[in-house]
Amino acid sequence: MSIPALLIGLTLLILIGALVVRPLLDQSQYNAEPDIVLQSLLTDRDNILTLILDLEDDYATGKITENFFTQRRQTLVLRGARTLQQLDEHSAESVTELDALIEKQVAELRVRHDA
Repeated sequence: MSIPALLIGLTLLILIGALVVRPLLDQSQYNAEPDIVLQSLLTDRDNILTLILDLEDDYATGKITENFFTQRRQTLVLRGARTLQQLDEHSAESVTELDALIEKQVAELRVRHDA
């Protein structure tokens, strides 16, 4: 085998190795803790929507009475509305926290720049 072919092969091996190892070394993207409250609210929202769709299918096929359908759907819609309201409140809190963090970082950069 010729020396240029060995050098090209070695270079490719190093590049591929770097591409494979880099994500393993960069753990910063995995340090963020998941927002458990947000995940819970999103799961509740999805479950409620699924329950409403299933209920409507059952009513359309005649498996349940109109009275049961009306009462159950109203209960699910109210539960969904509360969940959506909680999602909005949680999002507002997250935005406020993010704004405060951004302002803090901007202030630190200004102090560094002025020094």
